[in-house]
Amino acid sequence: MSLFTPKKATVHLTTCVTVLFMPRFADAQNYLVTDLGTLGGNESRAYGINEIGQVVGESKTADGHFHAFLWTPPTPSGESATMIDLGTLGGTESVAFGINSLGIVVGRADTAEPGVSRAFLWDPSTDDIEDLGMPPGPSVARSINDSGEVVGTARDAIGFDQAFYRTQEGFIVFFSDFSPGDATSDGVALGYAGNTNMAGTFFSPAQAFKFGGETGLLALEDLDSTSFVYDMNSLNQAVGSVGSNGSEQASLWVFSALTDLGTLGGSESRARAINDVMQIVGSANTSSEIEHAFLWQLDVMIDLNDGLPPSSDWELVSARDINETEQIVGSGSIDGETHAFLLTPGGVAIPAVSHWRLAIMSILVMTTALLVIGRSPTTA
Repeated sequence: MSLFTPKKATVHLTTCVTVLFMPRFADAQNYLVTDLGTLGGNESRAYGINEIGQVVGESKTADGHFHAFLWTPPTPSGESATMIDLGTLGGTESVAFGINSLGIVVGRADTAEPGVSRAFLWDPSTDDIEDLGMPPGPSVARSINDSGEVVGTARDAIGFDQAFYRTQEGFIVFFSDFSPGDATSDGVALGYAGNTNMAGTFFSPAQAFKFGGETGLLALEDLDSTSFVYDMNSLNQAVGSVGSNGSEQASLWVFSALTDLGTLGGSESRARAINDVMQIVGSANTSSEIEHAFLWQLDVMIDLNDGLPPSSDWELVSARDINETEQIVGSGSIDGETHAFLLTPGGVAIPAVSHWRLAIMSILVMTTALLVIGRSPTTA
């Protein structure tokens, strides 16, 4: 059997929902919308949040360049929220994609060499942005877990852009040897710390994959369609999108079983992040083909804009991350500008369920996926 083994099964989550979950939404969940502001320019986007509510992303500065930022929420002692500029590696622009619970940030930053950007790591203990130490050439770090393991993309010795996994000791593993043919790849997500589980996308054509120490490399969709992974939780459940005929659909993989998450009435959707109770966020087109941020839980996709009060000036366009306390970050339009937002439970009416129901639902889905996979043929 080949190491690279496509294996496909489809799970319909509605078959997993028992009377235990009816009605789906017992109480009204509320969210407070926070404008994270900018670094002096007129645009910002949030891409990641950790468990203490720190947010990372990119923002325009007063001179019009995008810089990576770290936003820290106000403290109980009365300290105000802050957004700081993480700087660059000598060039003009940077962007932060991931942050762990220790406040360590990873992303990509321009160097003094024109056209060359490098993966960076910013450590709050040194308050300094540093080159991650990848081989020469372009690179980007996408995610970091609490053990300090990092995944991303870097150019390998023969000139291909490949997914990499960097251990906490700094040892780097490229996925060149695992790529089908001469495909390039992008590593975007880490599973549980210490498990060496990661997910990403091969290209030419685009195909989502997961890699684990026990399972090896596993393709998440057949080669007759395109697929992308954008995030994976500590249970190794992955989310992203599957495309055909030029249209992408938000997708969830439990093991290798695929679930189509649907849209908000339009033609496309993308799932960007998942937490450990299988709450998923991303963006989807409405029936008017306008992109809106969504929250998906218990087989229901919710337009996050539906809960905004009528007086709100926000249009939430894309949700990019969700933590275990259900805080959501992304970007939207307000007063004619694109700004990063933070949704915190407590202010906007959004349907919600208790965590125990979500946890049981996750167990049911994983059990059903195992049963379905057990009946599915494996392509060698």
